[in-house]
Amino acid sequence: MKVNPFVLKRENTLAKNAIKHEFDTSVLQECHDIEQLLNSSRNRMIVSLNDLLKQSNDSVLLNSIRYLRKNKYNKFVMDSRKLEERVQGTLREEISRFKELYYHYLHLLESAEAMYEKNMAEVRQRFKDILGKNPFISTGLHMINPQIYSKLTSYLNTPLEHHKSKHRKLESTLYNFITRSALKTSPFSNITNVGRVELSHKHLESTSYRKSISLNYTFVYRLTFFYLYHSDFFIERTNYTVPPFSITTENGQNYIEFLSKKESTRTKVFLSEERLGKLKIPKSLVDLFNEKHMENYISFEEFHSTLGKDIPKTKVHIIIRHYLKVGLLIPAIGFNERNYDAFFEDIKGKLVKLLEEESYAELIAYLNEIYELSKRVSAAEDIHEKHEHFKELSTVLKDIELKTKIKFPPNQVFYEDGYYLDVEYIDKESVNKFLTPLKQIQTFSLIFDTSVRMCYEFAARLNKLGKQNYLEMDSDFFSVLFGLSKDMTKYWENPAYIASEQFNSEELRELDQLKHNFIEDLNSICEKCTSDFVNIKELIDAYIEKYLRRLERRKV
Repeated sequence: MKVNPFVLKRENTLAKNAIKHEFDTSVLQECHDIEQLLNSSRNRMIVSLNDLLKQSNDSVLLNSIRYLRKNKYNKFVMDSRKLEERVQGTLREEISRFKELYYHYLHLLESAEAMYEKNMAEVRQRFKDILGKNPFISTGLHMINPQIYSKLTSYLNTPLEHHKSKHRKLESTLYNFITRSALKTSPFSNITNVGRVELSHKHLESTSYRKSISLNYTFVYRLTFFYLYHSDFFIERTNYTVPPFSITTENGQNYIEFLSKKESTRTKVFLSEERLGKLKIPKSLVDLFNEKHMENYISFEEFHSTLGKDIPKTKVHIIIRHYLKVGLLIPAIGFNERNYDAFFEDIKGKLVKLLEEESYAELIAYLNEIYELSKRVSAAEDIHEKHEHFKELSTVLKDIELKTKIKFPPNQVFYEDGYYLDVEYIDKESVNKFLTPLKQIQTFSLIFDTSVRMCYEFAARLNKLGKQNYLEMDSDFFSVLFGLSKDMTKYWENPAYIASEQFNSEELRELDQLKHNFIEDLNSICEKCTSDFVNIKELIDAYIEKYLRRLERRKV
């Protein structure tokens, strides 16, 4: 059996034509054209009236000019009879044509408004029909925003003709979510499902699906490590590792620079941000860290002994907690993330030996309760039942927030994904036609890829050191890495950034030149293009060829 490559199916349960709606825009285009004619006529009349005003300081002329300049066409037309009595020839004809155009414009506006109201009534009714025929849309919207419950319930239960502004305000949210349900294929609840596909000579669809419920691992980790970091029992029983670091000396003081993981406000990835830290540390810790250097664990006893046995344990606890907070020490503990059940069982099995009995029981009880409530939310048959379970979940999360300061919305504390039970078979030809364009896009993206540039520059800087063993991850290695990480910041911040003098890699500069030339060529094409659509396939193909030729040259 061939395991890789494999194909995943991602499918929307709401058909794309559910959001299709045709608008007759001809009357709007005619309104626009007439408005352009009115503006041109206005400009001509202002010039002519200004010439007359120089000859006669007439208030009618002056007011007419003011109305035209401020686009007060209605006032101008209402006062036009007095004006026509004062002018002759071409200007009088211009005023007459302007009035005809303006009255025609008003008629068109009435038609456009009537058409708009008719179309919007049809769209609003379609919203209600979609929500009525597809209750999973309402429950899905409630999953994203539980606070919308009362507004959504009112919207669904109020006849369209009785909708007020509070109902209309909800419609942009409804449109966005209905569009997402029909067009976006990222897994979410039973709105978009995923499944496995095998390439074959036949075509056989999979239709039965199931929902999978899992607590958000980021939430579980934050809650778990809150209890661990506040436990003296854990602090003394666990081992620690040190992240990549380098040691420097400044004015006789030892400093450690290290690469650590930082917690952010993001809810999808635990310790989602990297940062460079710098701390002053005693010489004894320098020796200890150099001895261990990412390969051996540091025990509490070793740490305490290195600092000095005369230091009270309570003070050592404070120091270790500070180092844990900034990321200089990493607890040597991990969990099985194969699936949530395995994850939870591993947490229970390992923490029973590392936490005080009361803290352990409280943590496990919270995780159990939230998991069970999440499953009830998912299994709820309708939006009203779902809302009640969400309220229960919110109550538990508020209790956790009071105790731990960990804040998680109830709709983000768990994931609900739909997946097809059976393998779907799809004809090979229908897949192969997409492979070439995807390969082209992947190759082209390397011209802009910051990670590729970082690899080239890192190699160039290591080579500049003149070291024989480039694979030895010593202090010099990490000093180069930290310095490069700082220099690469501008590349991450600005996709159009071009290398400055501190970069050594010839390959990086060649990539920057390709990037710069592509941007210039693209801008040139856009400036010359007169249509709304710009086809840049040939340009992309040309730059892919340039990039591949550069790679071939490097191989030689």
